[in-house]
Amino acid sequence: MASDDNSTLNRRERAALSPAERQSIIKNLFVEHDRFKDAITAVGSFHMPVAGGAPDFGVLSTLCGDTRTGKTFALERYAKRFPLSNGTRGDGTHGVVRRVVYADMPIDCNLRAMAEQIADALNISYSQRMPTRGLVGAILKELKRQQVEFLILDEFQEAFDINRKKTLKDARGLIGMRRYLVAKSLSDPNRPLRYFVADKIQSAELTGEFFERDQEFDIDQHAQKAFGAFQNEQEFGELVWKFRPSAAAHARDFLFHPAQVLEDQSDGSLVVRFSASGHLEMCWHLYMWGDQVEVLAPLTLRKMIEHHQRTDFHALP
Repeated sequence: MASDDNSTLNRRERAALSPAERQSIIKNLFVEHDRFKDAITAVGSFHMPVAGGAPDFGVLSTLCGDTRTGKTFALERYAKRFPLSNGTRGDGTHGVVRRVVYADMPIDCNLRAMAEQIADALNISYSQRMPTRGLVGAILKELKRQQVEFLILDEFQEAFDINRKKTLKDARGLIGMRRYLVAKSLSDPNRPLRYFVADKIQSAELTGEFFERDQEFDIDQHAQKAFGAFQNEQEFGELVWKFRPSAAAHARDFLFHPAQVLEDQSDGSLVVRFSASGHLEMCWHLYMWGDQVEVLAPLTLRKMIEHHQRTDFHALP
C-alpha cells in the first residue's frame, strides 16, 4: 500500500497540479511494507492495547531492531496520527491537548538534554538558568495538563550507553532521588502505609494471592505530602523558606513542591510556602543554598540546619 500527504486527491486533481507539486508527491510517496506495518501495529498496541478501548498507563514499552530499518519513521508516522487539538485539559482549563508526544533523544543524552527535548515537544518555556529538577517537575505537570496518553522517546538507547554509566544514573532521576514501594497492610487496612526503598529490595516472588486496589487512593495527592519521596506524618506541616534578594531570582525558577506558593517581598527577597514532610531530605537540599536561605518555619527544621549553612559557596545550585 502506498500513501502520501495528498492521498485524498483524485487523478484529475493531481494532473492539474504544477510540476513541482507533482514532483513533491512522488518524492514523499511512501510504500507501507510489511516491516513498517508490523512496527506501526506494535507501537499502536503499546498505546491502545485493545482496539476501541482506553489508552494504557503505567507501562514502559520498547521498540527494538537493527539500525536504519525504519523504526524512527514508524514512530513519527504514528505520532502524526494524533495531531494536537483544543479541548478541556487535565486541570479543567481550555487549551492544547496532545494525546501523543514524540521527542527525539540527542546524542550523548543526559537527564538535562532529555528533559529539554521533552519540554520542547510539549512547548514548555524554560531558561538555561532553570534547574533540571524544576524542569522535570514542569514536564510532569504539563504531561498531565495536556492529557498526554503516550510519550514516545526515540533513540532512547542514547541515555543508556553502557560506556557512560553516569548517564544511566541521571536518567533514573526522572522518578526522583530515591524510589519507594508504597505498601498497604491487607490484614489491617487502617495501619499507616509502609515504605520500602526499591533499590534495597533484593528479590520478589509470586504468592498467588490477590487484593483489590483502593480506588480512593490517589498516588499524586499522596506524593505531595513529601518533599522528596519518604513521608513522615509527624513531620507534615507548613514549610516557610525565605531566600535572600541575591538568590531570589534563582530560587523562583525552582520547583520545590507542586503546590508551592511564591511571595515576593518588598526588600527583594522571596518567601516560598508549601506543606510537606521529609525534614532530612529538606536539609540535604537546603545545604546547597548555603546562607542564602532562612527557614522561618517549622522550628524543628530551622534547628536541624542551624550551624550547617556555609558562607563560602560561590555559586547557587
